Amino acid sequence: MAWWALGLLAFATLLGALAADPRAVAALQRAKAKKWYKRLTGYSQTTILDVSAWYRTIELHRHDAEVLVVGAQLDSGAYVQGDLFTYSVASREDEHRDLVLTAPIELRTADGVTHTLDVKYSVISARHIVRLDVTPVQPEPADEPKG
Repeated sequence: MAWWALGLLAFATLLGALAADPRAVAALQRAKAKKWYKRLTGYSQTTILDVSAWYRTIELHRHDAEVLVVGAQLDSGAYVQGDLFTYSVASREDEHRDLVLTAPIELRTADGVTHTLDVKYSVISARHIVRLDVTPVQPEPADEPKG
């Protein structure tokens, strides 16, 4: 009776190690683009995921962009824009999330006047955000030496 318990424990340990291996996670992410994976699991881009729209939009370009420029339309009519420093990755889309922008930060008031804020960081609460714009900025190509 103890042998099957030991075998089950060993199997669970191996399965846990495999699930935590970054190579296995990366392979699973690559497999999601394959037709056989979609047929087998029924996965599609329209599948409802338990992640926020902020997370999906920002993480889409986070690793291939030098910087992400984020603009937020506020409920007051103002628009604030700056480089993304960090953001709340909570999957629940409520007013308790926030994002942090870093300089250069520009604020366009509801009457259209633009101000450059003389601050290093600005924290924007989701409670006041009506729309969020994300623009990936690609790194400048390195100049090849002429020779």
